[in-house]
Amino acid sequence: MSLPERIRARMNWKAILGAFVTMCIVTLVGVLFWFRPIEEADEVGIVLLPPALNLLVYALLSVLLFDWVARRMKSAYAAALAIGAAKYILVIDLTLRGERGIATAGASAVLITVTWVAVAYVYTLFSRNKAD
Repeated sequence: MSLPERIRARMNWKAILGAFVTMCIVTLVGVLFWFRPIEEADEVGIVLLPPALNLLVYALLSVLLFDWVARRMKSAYAAALAIGAAKYILVIDLTLRGERGIATAGASAVLITVTWVAVAYVYTLFSRNKAD
């Protein structure tokens, strides 16, 4: 069996199509009737944390999520790929909507990849489950 045939055999196309349609409908309805009215009434421009503290909070929450995903997937690198890919999907969305340029999207891809591979590498180095 060729690689494309094996890929097709493993993919559950009905589930993928159902999930795709659900994602489109829930996102569209959610944005139009829930998110957009909140966004229009929300006050923008209030800095809640200084940039340095914001970076620490962002990094802490990201690494805690990474740890949880890595333990569930039993692989730091798989977790890094999953989180990095999810972040890059958001970059693609921003780029397609015209809120981010192509060069910035490319730079984001590099930064996201380098960051999460580095996190996975260091996490693996210090992991308690590592065989000595």
